[in-house]
Amino acid sequence: MREPVRERRAAALLRRRWWPAAFALAALVVWGGLATMVVAPPLGGHRELSGREWQRLAADPEGHAGEQVIVYGVVTRPGEGTRRDVVGAAVDGLDRADPADYPTAAELTGADPALVAGDMFRAEVTVTGAAGEAVALLVNRLRPLG
Repeated sequence: MREPVRERRAAALLRRRWWPAAFALAALVVWGGLATMVVAPPLGGHRELSGREWQRLAADPEGHAGEQVIVYGVVTRPGEGTRRDVVGAAVDGLDRADPADYPTAAELTGADPALVAGDMFRAEVTVTGAAGEAVALLVNRLRPLG
């Protein structure tokens, strides 16, 4: 038995009308991806520092706010209480073999709460200014060493 004409027409319209919506959705997804690629900062924009560059940064952290750099250090005060992601550390722009050789006090925000005192690390950070006598750093990526 044949379907009534009205049902055949409705089925045909449904089959034909899905592709404009699918095309529009695909175009939005591609455009959104391209827009993100253009606007988002490239990964790996953090730069290594020489010892002299780090000394300048540590002397005037407010003047270097917004810079993305790589630091090495050792945890001196793990995060506590409600601020578990804020870690005290001794840092430098150079990788040191002895934890006692890191000269600059720093406060790292966004660090892994599982870090304990004595852990050595390499971190990609953004300088946010000064935190009292310490350099304030926002952690973008942190990797424990050793």
